[in-house]
Amino acid sequence: MSAAREMWSAFDYAALAADLGVPARAEVPLSEYTTLKVGGPAAWLFEPRTSSEAARLFAALCEGPLPVRVLGGGSNLIVADEGVRAAVVHTGRMHA
Repeated sequence: MSAAREMWSAFDYAALAADLGVPARAEVPLSEYTTLKVGGPAAWLFEPRTSSEAARLFAALCEGPLPVRVLGGGSNLIVADEGVRAAVVHTGRMHA
């Protein structure tokens, strides 16, 4: 395991998501979330359902070692086949 992967895997993203009640998965192909259907995996993908969940999630993710990226509807976006070593927050399913 690489040193970078050890660093982000030591931060417990699964526990964080469970504590906040936000659905999350590791190593999710972002091709499922882009209109062009291309792209490698995100290290972690979070799907908050409300703006208050998203706010709490962002605050907590900023404490972790991975950069935080936001993914909306997935249009006008191309993701490399290698994926993104980041905590990706998908806002496409949020409601008030």
